[in-house]
Amino acid sequence: MKKMLVIVGPTASGKTALALDLAKLYKGYLLSADSRQVYKGLDIISGKDIPSNTLFIDESHNYPLLSKKYKIGYYLLQDIPIYLLDLVSPTYNFSVHDYLMVSQDVLTYKKSDQALPILVGGSGFYINSLLYGIETVNIPQDKHLRIGLENASVPDLVEILKKLNPKKFNSMNESDSKNPVRLIRAIEVAQFGNLDIHIEQRIVDEFKTLIIGLKMNRMEIKRRIDVRVDKRIKQGAFEEAENLFNNYKNLSNGVKSANGYKQLFEYFKGDATKEEAIQKWRTSEYLNAKKQMTWFKKDKNIQWFDVEDPNMKKQIDKLVKVWLTS
Repeated sequence: MKKMLVIVGPTASGKTALALDLAKLYKGYLLSADSRQVYKGLDIISGKDIPSNTLFIDESHNYPLLSKKYKIGYYLLQDIPIYLLDLVSPTYNFSVHDYLMVSQDVLTYKKSDQALPILVGGSGFYINSLLYGIETVNIPQDKHLRIGLENASVPDLVEILKKLNPKKFNSMNESDSKNPVRLIRAIEVAQFGNLDIHIEQRIVDEFKTLIIGLKMNRMEIKRRIDVRVDKRIKQGAFEEAENLFNNYKNLSNGVKSANGYKQLFEYFKGDATKEEAIQKWRTSEYLNAKKQMTWFKKDKNIQWFDVEDPNMKKQIDKLVKVWLTS
């Protein structure tokens, strides 16, 4: 059976750096699982950290059924291929269904290779959908519904969902219950009706997986996030956000609500000062890291490692070696 390594954890925990190190040791390639990095033009704030002169190898011709929707290929970073970045324009409403289609096709195409796939990222919903499947993935988007709810307030969306499916609303965590994108999707699913929906088998059923989780204490997470935000501002975060804001009306809801972008858009709207926008960005990243850990802690298959442990890499390397030979 083919094997897949999975690396998860909160933002700023060093997931990609670890994945690159392991890919070098074990002849692997990376599959990104990041809901912001699928968009072209979301580079600095999303933390792609791809040097500007890095060549994108376009492999869209290998995916004729998908190539009209997505630009599929990889960047070579430290000679390691990284897939599932820059798939669509920021005006496209990218969904978990899109992610499943592309990631499964890349895995299928690469199955004949001896390279080890390493799934890495902090978007728990994407990772869970690929590993375990989700019931609602085949419920289509309702464009008319989305247009009709586009300008609805969060309280209005909450009331609509409560009427349609109070059980679903009560099961949502605090963050999702205040997120218009998640609320609209919940309404969309609720309106679809009580159909006989089943979880389809995923292509990863053909893989034996090892899931590694990176963790650290809350103060260290905040410190790392502060450093990253400062770095991204120096790299041109405001300029990137302004370029996107010039086409704000046409941006997808996923981009408008993305951490970092949402807060800097408030600055360009005149709803926040520059300093307020930066602090809101930091706070949104703190909350997102907390939310990520809450999500991943539910998965009992994850083997956790403390990034502040000086022996962490040795411990992980030992574990991976044993797993690969088992």
